[in-house]
Amino acid sequence: MLPSDTIFIIVDVALRGIMIKPLLLIWLISLCLVRRRNDPARVAFSYLNAACPFLMVCLTLFVAGDAVAIAQTTLEQDDETNNLLSDLQYRVYSVGYLFQVVADILTVCCLVELGNGLLLSVKQQRTAFQTVLRYVAIGVGSLIFVLSLAQFSIDNVQYTNYFNYLNHRLTHYDYGGDTTAPTFDYASFDHSLTIALDLSVTCDVLLLVTTAATLGYAAYVLHQCRSCPGLRNSTVLFLVATILSLLRYSWAIAIDTAWELPNVTMPLVYADIVDPIINIWTFFVILVLLFVIGRRKQDGVWSTPQQWMSPDIMSQPGGQPPQQWMNPDIVPQYVEQPPQPVIWQSQQPIAHPSEIYTELAPPSELPGWQNHQLEMPASMYSHPVEYIKR
Repeated sequence: MLPSDTIFIIVDVALRGIMIKPLLLIWLISLCLVRRRNDPARVAFSYLNAACPFLMVCLTLFVAGDAVAIAQTTLEQDDETNNLLSDLQYRVYSVGYLFQVVADILTVCCLVELGNGLLLSVKQQRTAFQTVLRYVAIGVGSLIFVLSLAQFSIDNVQYTNYFNYLNHRLTHYDYGGDTTAPTFDYASFDHSLTIALDLSVTCDVLLLVTTAATLGYAAYVLHQCRSCPGLRNSTVLFLVATILSLLRYSWAIAIDTAWELPNVTMPLVYADIVDPIINIWTFFVILVLLFVIGRRKQDGVWSTPQQWMSPDIMSQPGGQPPQQWMNPDIVPQYVEQPPQPVIWQSQQPIAHPSEIYTELAPPSELPGWQNHQLEMPASMYSHPVEYIKR
């Protein structure tokens, strides 16, 4: 029977790896159908198309790291091989975590730009407040990336020195003729790892604060678009996506507070079951919601005319959105109405043709079938009465 640790790792592989194929499908469809199309209101979907591959690489690396961990716990190996597998496992996990941070940054920027795009679709102009939000999101994202890159560098340098020390001690590596086993400064090692952990927690706090602000922005966008029936569903999905993002980063802060900062081992049920569901599955749902918003045409995020729109809409200056967004009582211009026959609009009964003709011509000029004082021609092929009179 497999050890319990191995069983939990297998469950973690299943929960993370099962998301790779659907995410790949969403990404490929999004590249074809959810594009910016030179519309300033659709900048968010460029971030979406960039975030999906980073998350896919992250999940692939996590699965590869779990595979190395399974091999390490099930196969017999010597100390040198065990150190090699531990080193490989850590490298793969650290690179995967860096890719996840990049995907998080792109998703946060996507949410901010989506709020800007929704307001731009309604107001048809970008305000200074929206411009400030754009650059704040880019600035915070850049700061988070720099901090994550610093954490990645510190961890990798320290673990490189550590595993080199272990391998050298096992193989009695000769340093210039000196066969003395090398020494290792554990105090400096622990201090560097503490700094790296502080950087990681700082990134999580910044992501949580930024997402909380984005949630407030989503509520503001929902309030501004309340009179636009065409955008109501999209704004609700936008709000749900920000709530799920806040849930993800709240879970990350909970992990930091409960296990990372106190330096306590995280229980396997939380590390291999709860974390993939809250962290990865919720992330996938967020991307799907953004994909659904970007896929919409009639009720989507648009501020410039597109080929699929009617000529009336495309000819409007500045690419005005459909009129039903601005006023629910106005019928959209791209909806063709059926022709209205005169009989549908007539309030009075239509008179017999003979009555109408009588009002237009005196009895002496009426045809024979209407003027009973004149004889009808003997043959239906005879000339009309008016011609005989001549």
